[in-house]
Amino acid sequence: MNSSRRKVFDGRLLGVPLSGDDPEALAVVRQLVRDMGCEPFAAGELEQGAALLEATAALLIRLWVGEGVDAQSIAPPRELAGRPGASLSPSS
Repeated sequence: MNSSRRKVFDGRLLGVPLSGDDPEALAVVRQLVRDMGCEPFAAGELEQGAALLEATAALLIRLWVGEGVDAQSIAPPRELAGRPGASLSPSS
């Protein structure tokens, strides 16, 4: 993948959650997502994963559009998530 085509969001590669029950279809879609310059990740089997994705999308849209909240703030960068005492402040 040409690094100039990689999709980044605030310095992080844009992730695309995928949900499905067909391993072969998921492999094709994972490659398509990578070809677009994004990072695919597993969101579970279709029944559960799709429901979680829909609920998450509804929450994020409600926060962004309805409340004007930076919804990204509810998902800290992975390197800081779960670390006791980790500060999410850029000045730390």
